[in-house]
Amino acid sequence: MKYCKKCNTQLKENEVFCPECGTKYAKDEKSSNADKPQNDKSDIGKKRKNVLIIIVVFIIGLSSLGYFVIYPQVTQYTQEQENQEKAERVINLIDSVTNGEITLNSEKELDSTKTEYNSLTDEQKSLVNNYDKLEAAYATLDDLKIEQENQEKAQSVIDSINAVDPNSLTDSDTSIQAIRDQYNSLTDEQKSLVTNADKLTEYEEIVQQKIAEAQQAQVARNKSNELMELYNNLQSFEGSWGDFGAHINKYQGMVESAIKASISLSSYFDNPNEVYMTLYKVEDNDSVLMNGANATNQHYMITFEGVSPTFGPARILECKVDSPDGMNLVYTEIAYYN
Repeated sequence: MKYCKKCNTQLKENEVFCPECGTKYAKDEKSSNADKPQNDKSDIGKKRKNVLIIIVVFIIGLSSLGYFVIYPQVTQYTQEQENQEKAERVINLIDSVTNGEITLNSEKELDSTKTEYNSLTDEQKSLVNNYDKLEAAYATLDDLKIEQENQEKAQSVIDSINAVDPNSLTDSDTSIQAIRDQYNSLTDEQKSLVTNADKLTEYEEIVQQKIAEAQQAQVARNKSNELMELYNNLQSFEGSWGDFGAHINKYQGMVESAIKASISLSSYFDNPNEVYMTLYKVEDNDSVLMNGANATNQHYMITFEGVSPTFGPARILECKVDSPDGMNLVYTEIAYYN
């Protein structure tokens, strides 16, 4: 192959002049241009290398663009989609659990939904636009729990009151007071639910009546015992009225008080302290034989003898001191004569 010495254009074998620049081709130049193809191949290699470098740089540029620009945008979009999907799931759960009536049985579903919500990120939570419905449902559930607690506590008192047998109540009964304490521990709302509270008041009145009766009975027993002690310790007396009474002993004082509560001896005698007095105990034999000696089947027969207050002849007063009720001594006049 041959080339133009001036412009390096490849010439055909039969061409003498260069078709490009017109320079005449000399045969002796053939050898000098023999290495021309080698130079051309070197230039092509350089061009190819440059192209490859450009391609590599372009690819690296695209990679950088993808990593620093496109990849973050794709990642953000993917995250937003995930956030929205998870938020939508919770939104649907809230709608599902709150659209129906909230009952005490709803708590498990509400808690499950609340757990799902709590598992979200803050960003995802901000997308849940119906969380207020879940809060309202929990508020309703709390009200139902309070209502149930009120009813249960009230029912406990109701049952306790209903279990009382009023005919078995005694003065020593403590069950009614225990129920009252239970009732007093309730709130006003709970108390209003106790539908038989009036029965509790009625039973308290019965117990109070029993207590009063027991106290009266105890007083009666005490007084009866005092009278029996009197009858056992004072059998008889003979002497002046001035030498008889509480200043001697309590038993004489008891008889003295019964007499003075009914009469004044000065209305019967001139000088009461000098009036002669006799006293002796009498038992109602038939009653004593049947019932034993007690405060009602024993009494004292008493005789007073002294000068009349009108300075007439001596007068005699016959009387009796007994206890018809078994508790109190009573004076009864039998006769007053000359």
